[in-house]
Amino acid sequence: MQNEQNDTSGAAAHIAALIAAVRGWWRAYRLLAGVLTVLSVWGAILITGSIADNLMRFGDAGRWIIAAFLWIVTLTTAWRLIWFPLRMRLSDDFFALLIERHHPEWRNLLINAVQLRRAPGAGASERMVDAVIHDAARISADLDRETVVDSKPTQRAGLALFAVVAATGLYAALLPAYCLNGMSRLINPAARIAPRTATMILADSIQPGNGRVPEGSSVAFSLKIAGRFSDAVRLWTRTEDDHWTPLLMTPDAATRSVFRCDMTGLTRSITYYFVAGDCR
Repeated sequence: MQNEQNDTSGAAAHIAALIAAVRGWWRAYRLLAGVLTVLSVWGAILITGSIADNLMRFGDAGRWIIAAFLWIVTLTTAWRLIWFPLRMRLSDDFFALLIERHHPEWRNLLINAVQLRRAPGAGASERMVDAVIHDAARISADLDRETVVDSKPTQRAGLALFAVVAATGLYAALLPAYCLNGMSRLINPAARIAPRTATMILADSIQPGNGRVPEGSSVAFSLKIAGRFSDAVRLWTRTEDDHWTPLLMTPDAATRSVFRCDMTGLTRSITYYFVAGDCR
């Protein structure tokens, strides 16, 4: 009698260890699939937003909207696919059924053993319960526990992340400056990062800046460009109650990257900005 009890205890311990192992594999696969999916979603939104920002050159409001969308979707996905599943309290019955789906030839023997081990049903003899537990332990002795858990969602998540990484790598390889600029502007929208342009106006070269000049005097405007050369450099000016007026600037004879123009007879304050190629 004692030997039979020991055998039953050993069979029950085997079933408990089997369920615990499958539970561990299930949680590991769900966690890995969730992490890969979250990274894929974050990367896809970031690279798409970066390209859109490079093309549209969003202002501060546009960058904040994209950044908020990026983090809201990422955190929501993380909660749904990582936090929530790992906090679920799934019974042993769930994992027994998960195993039975891969082995329909067992005819619910494992789930019956799990339920009888927990709470023998009314009318079930001790000998019958022991027999069911012994049979379930015997048929599951050589079970490959890892293969019971479906790995396809994890594989799909891995392929999605690979595609996002490949697209990001291609973008960074072809247009490294644009890629870095766009991502930096979205990851940290509070930073004063100007959009990347093919033609760049060097801020420290702009003259005359903000200042006062005597009424009616001549004002010399100048700037220096870098990157893609553009001969379409214009100075746009307006007074407080007037419309914007363009003035074509001419390249310096000695340094073609420097452009100049003069305005004479100024009697009112003006606001101005420069446009060189795709840079403003």
